[in-house]
Amino acid sequence: MRSLLRAQVSAGVATLFDLAATVALTSSAVLPGAAAGTTGSMVGGVINFTLNRRWAYDANPDAHTRQALRYAQVWCGHVALSYGLLHVGIDVFGWHYIPVKLAVMALLAVCWNHLLHRHYVFSQ
Repeated sequence: MRSLLRAQVSAGVATLFDLAATVALTSSAVLPGAAAGTTGSMVGGVINFTLNRRWAYDANPDAHTRQALRYAQVWCGHVALSYGLLHVGIDVFGWHYIPVKLAVMALLAVCWNHLLHRHYVFSQ
């Protein structure tokens, strides 16, 4: 239970950076919504890996390379799913990027990230 709570705090911190990057890139017209959301996911992913490894899952310090490679696999899946869902919500349905981004983040946090981080990436 402790790791779940810490993982959610870690995810919350990463989410703040993810959203900040997404809004900054979209508001300044640097990138369109789906691409800005994907870039935000990349920023959040780096922060999330670091916090999860050191704090949430108390991961084996000798397994850094293995964990990083596994995290990269899970993260690539997350980014691909995120981009696809953002594209559908924003570009196909024409919904505003912020609610779509929040919904996609919540869905992937529950159905993808936590399960794979706990049982695959940071498992002993």
